[in-house]
Amino acid sequence: MLASCAGCNAILGLDQTHRAGSSVDAAAIDGAVDAHLYDANPDDLDGDGVPNASDDCPEAFDPFQGDEDADKVGDACDDCPEVANADQADQMEVAAGMTADGIGDACDPSPNVGGDRRALFIGFNDLSELVGWKTPVGTWSVSAGALHQGSGTAQNALAYYDKSISPTVVRVGATIDGVTSGLSGTAEAGVWLAMKPPPSPGDDLEPDGYQCLLVQSLPAVSTGEVIQVEQVNMNAVGHVAMTQTTHVMAAKDVVQFRAQVTPTAPQVRCADPSASSDAETVLTDTAYSAGAVGLRTHNVTMSVQWMVIYTR
Repeated sequence: MLASCAGCNAILGLDQTHRAGSSVDAAAIDGAVDAHLYDANPDDLDGDGVPNASDDCPEAFDPFQGDEDADKVGDACDDCPEVANADQADQMEVAAGMTADGIGDACDPSPNVGGDRRALFIGFNDLSELVGWKTPVGTWSVSAGALHQGSGTAQNALAYYDKSISPTVVRVGATIDGVTSGLSGTAEAGVWLAMKPPPSPGDDLEPDGYQCLLVQSLPAVSTGEVIQVEQVNMNAVGHVAMTQTTHVMAAKDVVQFRAQVTPTAPQVRCADPSASSDAETVLTDTAYSAGAVGLRTHNVTMSVQWMVIYTR
C-alpha cells in the first residue's frame, strides 16, 4: 500500500490511497504538466509557477523544486542529481577525445568513456515521481522528501519500478529507521535488479532476480552487517557475502547501495559506499537479463531519499 504525500493529491488530482499492486495513474499528472509547459511568461520560462530569479531550474518544469544533493542546481536539470557538483563539470570524456554524454564527472559510471545515460532519477519529493511504480507488499508512503517503508511488523516489503530495464549502475541513498526487535533470522534492506515482478498483487514470495542487500543476523549482536549479492531462482540460487562494518544496524543509520552490472562478463557487483571501506562483493556466472529495479526490506523499516539508474 502506498500513502501519498500531504498536499500532493489536490495538486495532481490523484486518489488518497494507492492500493497494493496498482500503478499511479499518469493522466492527471500529464495534464498538469502540459498545462504549464509552454507558458510564454518571460519571468517564468518553464511555466512551473516559480519565477526565473528563484527557480533552481529556470528552463525545466519543476514546481516542487527538488534539489536532492543541495548543490543549488535542481534535480530536473542537474547532471548529477545525487552528488553535489555545483560546477556541473562534464569534461573527462572531452579530455579523452570523446563527446560529453551529459552525465557529470562526479557521478558518471564511466567518466572517461562516453555513452552513459540516466534512465531514471527519483528523489521522492512528490507523488508525480511515482508514475510507473508498484508497491505490492508492505505499507509505503511519501513525505518529507523520502519514500518510507513503515511495515515494522511485516517480514517482507517490496516496491519496484514497473519497467523492464538493463541497468549498468543502480545507486540508492537511504536511512535505516529501525530494526524489528524480538525476532530471529535476519534483518535485510537493499535493491532488486533484473527482477521479475510477483505473479499477483500482495505476493510476498521472493521474485526472481538479483538482490544487493545489507544483511544482519537477529537478534542484533555485535557481529556487524554484511553486504551481500544474491541470485534468486534464475538458473541457480547463490550468494556472496562480505563483512563491511563493525557496528550493528540501527535506527538512523545512513546507508547507500551501489549495484553494478557487467552483462558481458557477466557479473553483478554490490557495494556500500557509506561503509567505512568501499569493499564490494561479486556474483559471477550470472544469467543476467533486463527486468524491474526495486527496493526490498525484511524485518527493517527504511526511508529512501533517492534512487538513480544509469545505463548505456
